[in-house]
Amino acid sequence: MRIRATLALAVLVLVPFAAACGGGGGKDTSIAAQNFCGVVTPVQALAGISDRADDPAALKVAFTGAESALAAVGGTPPTDIATALTTVTTTFSAANTALKANAYSYKAAAAKDAKALEALDDPTFTKATDNIQAWAVKNCDGFAK
Repeated sequence: MRIRATLALAVLVLVPFAAACGGGGGKDTSIAAQNFCGVVTPVQALAGISDRADDPAALKVAFTGAESALAAVGGTPPTDIATALTTVTTTFSAANTALKANAYSYKAAAAKDAKALEALDDPTFTKATDNIQAWAVKNCDGFAK
């Protein structure tokens, strides 16, 4: 049950990145905002991943895709969410590294590096994701709470 809860949290936290990819009309039209919205499509693959926690291949595709998207955004994030994005990227990358080291077996990763996976429940991580979501609601078309 803890596996599904942690993966569900990761989905709730990271899917807003993908949902923030609205068309024009958002308040932040900077290149950084456009880049933020343009490279996060792989994060959408995390939707429903908790239902496949026992499928290492599905975890690998979803988590490595999301990590690549977050890395691409990390170099040029919108100014207002740069710090929050760094927190999210660092925490998510550690969880992905733990999964990668265990061939994307969630149970094995949790047994060997529970700290990295449990960090997805940390209040600092949660606050960072809340800040990013609030920014997306304010600045990206098509994004709703």
